[in-house]
Amino acid sequence: MHSLADGTEIEIRRPTGDDALAWDEFVAREQGATYDALPDAFVADAIARARERADERRKQFDEPGTSVRRLATSGGEIVGVAEVGDGPPEWEVGLGVEGIGYARELVRLYLAPAAKGSGLATALLREVTNGEGLYLWILDGNDRAHRFYSKHGFIDVDERVTADDSWGGMTMHRMVRPSRLATARVG
Repeated sequence: MHSLADGTEIEIRRPTGDDALAWDEFVAREQGATYDALPDAFVADAIARARERADERRKQFDEPGTSVRRLATSGGEIVGVAEVGDGPPEWEVGLGVEGIGYARELVRLYLAPAAKGSGLATALLREVTNGEGLYLWILDGNDRAHRFYSKHGFIDVDERVTADDSWGGMTMHRMVRPSRLATARVG
């Protein structure tokens, strides 16, 4: 259990297929709230796509393979999500982005506004990572997230990519966190 500053109790757990659609809708809404430059139709389009893919996503959540997801809820409402998966995802391959030696990606980490600054993001990050080297993509201008990731050992890579029109053509860059396993002392 995790608690927000106001004492609200948060449960962090593995999501199931029954959570998949609510997860995707939460992510779409939080992306819309986080990035002002997104096109007006972004959230509605993302939710419509999530509903079209609901059966596929349900299966992905029930049979996660190597993906690690955590869902944070309070009073039955989602207040945070985090996911690590194998890279590169299809969109990277489609853009011709080259790998940089990290096989695992922090795919997403989103919180509801009331959970920001509560330590929940750190708790979720710890839940989905095990010290392996990771990379992530961060949209330029997301200063709060950049500070968070920097605080947790991620460093900027001098590489910029322009997102497609559905993301408003915003630019993003990669951050990496070297493996903490390689630096652990044994004995």
